[in-house]
Amino acid sequence: MTKAKLKAIVIKYAAVISVGLILIFSGYLAITDIGEKQTSLENKSEIMISQVEVAIQAEIQKRVDIIMLFRDTWLAVSDIESCYSSHRFETRVPSYYNVTPGFKAINWIDVNGTIRWIYPYEENIEVLNKSIVILKGDVFNTGFEYAQETGEMGIIGLIELYQGGYGFTTYIPLIFNSTLTGYLNGVFDLSILFSEILNPDYGFVGIDQYSVNILSEDLVIYHKNENFTQSSPYVVTKDVTILNSFNLTLSLQPLAEFRNQVSLWNNGSILILGITLAVIVGILVQTLLKRNELLDISSQEKEKLMLELHIRQKMESLGTLAGGIAHDFNNLLASIQGNVSLIDFNLETLQNGLEGTKLELIGEIVTDLREIQTLIKNSGKTVNQITQFSHSPTADLKPLNIKPMIYDLLKGFRKMIDRRIATVADLAREEVYIFGDGSRFNQILLNLCINARDAIGSNPGEIKIITHLIPKKNTPNIPTRIADPQQFSMQSIDLYDKNYELEIQLSDTGIGIPKEIQQKIFDPFFSTKGKARHGTGLGLTIV
Repeated sequence: MTKAKLKAIVIKYAAVISVGLILIFSGYLAITDIGEKQTSLENKSEIMISQVEVAIQAEIQKRVDIIMLFRDTWLAVSDIESCYSSHRFETRVPSYYNVTPGFKAINWIDVNGTIRWIYPYEENIEVLNKSIVILKGDVFNTGFEYAQETGEMGIIGLIELYQGGYGFTTYIPLIFNSTLTGYLNGVFDLSILFSEILNPDYGFVGIDQYSVNILSEDLVIYHKNENFTQSSPYVVTKDVTILNSFNLTLSLQPLAEFRNQVSLWNNGSILILGITLAVIVGILVQTLLKRNELLDISSQEKEKLMLELHIRQKMESLGTLAGGIAHDFNNLLASIQGNVSLIDFNLETLQNGLEGTKLELIGEIVTDLREIQTLIKNSGKTVNQITQFSHSPTADLKPLNIKPMIYDLLKGFRKMIDRRIATVADLAREEVYIFGDGSRFNQILLNLCINARDAIGSNPGEIKIITHLIPKKNTPNIPTRIADPQQFSMQSIDLYDKNYELEIQLSDTGIGIPKEIQQKIFDPFFSTKGKARHGTGLGLTIV
């Protein structure tokens, strides 16, 4: 692609290109802005879930430490009988239970694994005197087993509590002077614990902007705010191991109002501004291009008018010159016509006394003389056309039988060329009549044939004339005869013209017309032949 073509394409589509570039740039800015906001939200969520994890671990450890502190104070006695005092348990346990939310119960279990003392009493009356070796749902208590075997704290979780809900329990051996006196049992409700931690009053700034799910595998332990799944947008997830005993999956998702703040729909101000600017720029560019186009058209029309004026002046000068030449030329033609007619008359008279070969020869001469008379007649008409060339022409319109006219023209034209150039007529089978000026039709074809002869030059070649009947659209059939010359009328011309067209093709084997000058070949006085080849630049103008 040349630079000129590229420049023309850019100018033609300047408005589209401008609008497209603005939209692309504004779209890039909008997407970049939204991307930054989304990244910021995701980072904020990651920080928040890490803080929640740390808080959960810390709060659970805090409650375990409270139970351990209770154990230490419980064993800080001088006699073993105090380790079996239910009254002492009832008076001391409330101060530990009420330190912080999250406890479901604090119980005392005997060495056989039976719950003997409970707190608070009314909420836990169901578990009094129950064995904790087998838990609710026939779950074996591995935490209690671990405490029995090791003498250290055992933990089991996550379990379904007798009191309702889900949580975990601790079993702390109470060993006084190497004697196992029982177990201190802490029961923790995780939903209560999580509600405390995930409360805005706890100290998490922005936790109220999130929905929260805490799961153990597919079991939902805690849920807050809107429903969502792990595959929902903007969800962050973290696996948390509690006291090295059980695992939880912590998931956070920003609330809908905060997710919407980073959506394209709610952040389209840049894009809307870009679209508005693109429309304005597109209109301005289109207006400027239209204005320039009008200026170009105005300039082209001015140049065209100047050229037409210049051509008209030359044509008027030509017409004045042609008028004088035509007058003298007509006189010469009239003189030639008179002499030819006289010779023709004398030869006809002479024929009456001749016979044989001489009579045939005189007949051929008479035929040639009559062809000369036809040429003189056509020359006279051509001279008249030259005088009218620079004025509004008048035409002698009448029905023309195309086929014999072409044959007659080629017969005369063959005498203007030598035998190296062949002439071929491939005409339609039908006798086709058109409505036109016969002399001008002959002049058109003759000019084209002369140009074809000149294009072939000194090389052998061929000039071919072809005629076709072309049906117009929606014409079902083609008649074998376009019109009857005896019934030819304007009405029949209109009728047939609506259905059919005649195409005449003239081709030659010459050098052809260069592409760069094809638009100029019908301009008056434009010629590629030059003075040496007698080019006037009027042959195709007449066509």
